[in-house]
Amino acid sequence: MRRDYVTTFITEALVVAGYLLAFKLVADHLGASGFGEYALARRTLSLLLPLGVVGLDIGITRYVSYASAERSPSSAGYVPAGLILMAVAVAILSAVLLVFNGFWAQVFFGSETYATTIISIPPLLAGGSLHVAAYGYLRGLAKIQKANVLMAVNHVIVPVLSIVLFGNSVSGILVAMGVAWTVVSLVPLARLPLTTAHLRERIRELARFGIPRVPGDVVQLLLFAMPGILVAHAADIRVAGLVAFGVAAVRMIGSALTPVSFVLLPFAARLFASGSVRQLRREIIEVVGITMAGTLVLVVLLEVFAGPIVRIYLGPSFSSGVDTLRLTLFGALPWAVYISLRSVIDARHVRPINALNMVISFAAFVVLAVVLRHVTDDTTAAVLAFVLSLYLLAILTIVEVNRIADIAGRPIERRPVVLARYAMLAALPVAVLVSSPQRVTLSALMAAAYVLVAVFSFKWTRANRFMLAYVGAAAIWMTISWLRAKYLLHLTPDQLNYGTAKFVYFTFIVLPIAAAVSMMIDRAEDSWPAIGSQLMFGVGIGLVTVALLGDRILGYDRYQWQGNLIALATVIAIQPWLIKNFWASAAIGVLGVAGMMFADARQSLAAFLLVLFVTAFYWAAAKYVELKPETPNRLWKAISGRYIALPLALVLVTAGAIAFTYNPNKLCHCVTDRIIALQSGPGDRDTLLLRGLTMVEQNPILGAGPGAFSGVVADSENKGNYYQYPHNVPLEIAAETGLIGFVLLIVPLLLTWLALVRTGIQRASPAIASLIMVVAVFFIVANISGDIPSDRGMWIFGIVALKLGIDAWQTRTAQVTHARKESPEPAPVS
Repeated sequence: MRRDYVTTFITEALVVAGYLLAFKLVADHLGASGFGEYALARRTLSLLLPLGVVGLDIGITRYVSYASAERSPSSAGYVPAGLILMAVAVAILSAVLLVFNGFWAQVFFGSETYATTIISIPPLLAGGSLHVAAYGYLRGLAKIQKANVLMAVNHVIVPVLSIVLFGNSVSGILVAMGVAWTVVSLVPLARLPLTTAHLRERIRELARFGIPRVPGDVVQLLLFAMPGILVAHAADIRVAGLVAFGVAAVRMIGSALTPVSFVLLPFAARLFASGSVRQLRREIIEVVGITMAGTLVLVVLLEVFAGPIVRIYLGPSFSSGVDTLRLTLFGALPWAVYISLRSVIDARHVRPINALNMVISFAAFVVLAVVLRHVTDDTTAAVLAFVLSLYLLAILTIVEVNRIADIAGRPIERRPVVLARYAMLAALPVAVLVSSPQRVTLSALMAAAYVLVAVFSFKWTRANRFMLAYVGAAAIWMTISWLRAKYLLHLTPDQLNYGTAKFVYFTFIVLPIAAAVSMMIDRAEDSWPAIGSQLMFGVGIGLVTVALLGDRILGYDRYQWQGNLIALATVIAIQPWLIKNFWASAAIGVLGVAGMMFADARQSLAAFLLVLFVTAFYWAAAKYVELKPETPNRLWKAISGRYIALPLALVLVTAGAIAFTYNPNKLCHCVTDRIIALQSGPGDRDTLLLRGLTMVEQNPILGAGPGAFSGVVADSENKGNYYQYPHNVPLEIAAETGLIGFVLLIVPLLLTWLALVRTGIQRASPAIASLIMVVAVFFIVANISGDIPSDRGMWIFGIVALKLGIDAWQTRTAQVTHARKESPEPAPVS
């Protein structure tokens, strides 16, 4: 397989080189006008050929692969059947072109004088169709190397020789190419077995498979053409050209991955025919993981260097369109996902699933292009609609591939209640970000929605009862503390207003959302929609942050959330759960380090580094527990795993980046500048901690009341302003609600988290690891920044971990009790 992939990638590179060389030779032989005529002719061929092959470029490969895997002689009958279907389609196209050659010359070339060029296109259609048949047959027979030779001859050597030998006119070049493609393609067809037995049945099979896929090909062309067309009508031709350039770049990146699709289609078809889905799953994870890692690195490089690329390639006058190009390039990732995985769907289904997904995505593009015009400018609306439609296409593709090959390791239920639960969990990262004490009404509506969905998922288990008891105790104690502050303590109006806002938001919004989400998740594996969404959201934020070199895209005052989201995505990606390919995890890890450097959030950086160490410890401990005590070099084997080395390597990369940019005399416009700023002082953090501890000492049992910290410590950097909270949530709880509040709210969380970590280590569970690392990031940030309501991520994900920790604790207790009952002798005391 690896040899097939490598040689196919090499062949594709040669095809690209031959394509560029052919254009250069045409320009040298025929000048600017001939160059334009040849370029438009090749573009016309790329538009018409899908109509001529009627989806059989995939169909012949698929059916021959199935027949070969089943050792059926019917494989030799698909090429004649395909040739008949393509001959009919090409004959119809050719007749239309030849009869109305003047009209089509006007349409494709802008003038009827190019009618002779239109007349020379039918030989290309015929030769191209024969090439598709021969190439597909060789792929279906697993003769990938011979298929690559055929591709290289037809698309590298033939165009160059046609231009050199018949370079007097574009028409002569095109006819020569068409005839040569025909002759060359007939050579392998003449040497391979062919039969006309059961010809009608073979024709029906191929027609049923291929013809319904043609609309998908047409819609795909429209999807990639529409952004430039819309911008051309809404703005000017210069901006439209830059958008078209970006769209072409996205398509080019996808085209670079077509070798994956070429090789994976026959391989997947043979595995489906033999029932080897598990082997296919491994292949998908490995190949797609590597390609996605490479694509991610390429996109990051293009985003960072988009400015110089535009200035060098297009000229300084195009520099104003760099941001538009960067936005367009975000579509390369989902398009690469679709290109890499579409062959798996075609190999499995006769129904045109990919075509249907393409139509759905195009419909979404149309709707988004209309809607987004009301919230942004026309150019951004068209480009953003294009990018979002590609992400929708990628999601639809991933869902279908998971349904086919069970990539996630478990089936996805489709009952309405379950789908609603998936949707609410997937929306959780956005809900956590958008919800805030400043948006009480919106936050309350979101809380109500989560509670409503949770009611239909609720199970009266012991873990749920304990979780609800914790939430109820926290709400009751916060209510008591607020009533005491309002009626018994002598707080200022500002303190009481802040305390009331904090109490209302935490008690009536944060705790209900946390309880509702916890009721939806009975196992760590059930959290995959939320964790997966957190991963994708954070990767997107990381890409934008690196592309814009640290712009605070979430708002000037929310830069910390920008860093948090990148840190969360990175620590999720380096767990072997949702991303099962190591190199893809490593690529996202490197992106995370770059994002953390530009996000300018010291708190997020501290949490990021500490959680990387926690991740290494978790997997080292899990491996150590898994190995038998008598295993030689047990400790070394436990700490030498690659998922232990990866987080430690990211720590070193981060430290190296900080050291490289550390220069007190020169700003780097990254987080290092804020680290350097600490040399002048801790920025009132020592005063805040000291004041918090003093409040605990003065009111140890019941606390000073919610809001009592506000207005006590002056902000030394902003004269006349005062801090509202100590930037340490556990200390804030102890200071304002007393040690009773600390014991009720914080201690149960810590104990159950430790129980869950222990269970996760014993099971070597990547799902538990992912959830714990999310909780750890939020908890560490809560100890150095934010207040009770603003650190809602810690409470929501933390209470989910509390419930799962309770369940793990109870399971372990039950196992110990059962073991003691079964044991004839009392267990020894150690």
